[in-house]
Amino acid sequence: MEGFLKRDMTFVQSVGQYYQIHPEAIALSTYIEAEHNMGGWLSDYGQYTDFLATGNLPGQGLGFGSMHTTTIQGGGAEKYPLYPDWTTRQTVIARMNFEYAAPLIAADMDRKAAIYEQITGGAINIRDDPVMLSWAYNPSTENVIRSAQNAAQAIASGATYHTFDIYQNKQLGGIGMGAYAQQYLPKFSAFQPLIPCRHRRYLIASRPSLDSTR
Repeated sequence: MEGFLKRDMTFVQSVGQYYQIHPEAIALSTYIEAEHNMGGWLSDYGQYTDFLATGNLPGQGLGFGSMHTTTIQGGGAEKYPLYPDWTTRQTVIARMNFEYAAPLIAADMDRKAAIYEQITGGAINIRDDPVMLSWAYNPSTENVIRSAQNAAQAIASGATYHTFDIYQNKQLGGIGMGAYAQQYLPKFSAFQPLIPCRHRRYLIASRPSLDSTR
């Protein structure tokens, strides 16, 4: 997966530029889901085969980035779907082909970056931070909204910087997307924005120690 992503670096950079997010976040989230969500990654073949045979999609996460069907279409606890008018077939095609999956991942990151901007009145910008973008990609939109609301409250109380503890989310092998993204930054350091983004005004909580190597 690492070699595949690096061969497509120019494409990923162009997607990042279009959505105005750091392209390294696209590579990180795709790589981390493949490396540390092996159950989901291995289930793709069975899900895709079942879909072709029956038209049903038995799982949720699928393809590059393992985005959930409900994240795209809505349903369940998801109140803010990305593309509620898409058919299930469209969601499958978009996630199983990287030329569509990369923009889909970036669209979700763009939306969640916009949530921080809107709720904090532009004080918090995560667009240039691949670790924060990777973390925000993983939880639900509602969780990101709550995170932005907490930041807005701190700013309203006079804070000039806000600290995000993005390491609480431990759904990937007990660690979480944020910690893995921090760990794997050196792998994809060449994935820099074609046009630099505005610098952030927040801090990230201290990185926990990880046993695995980079």
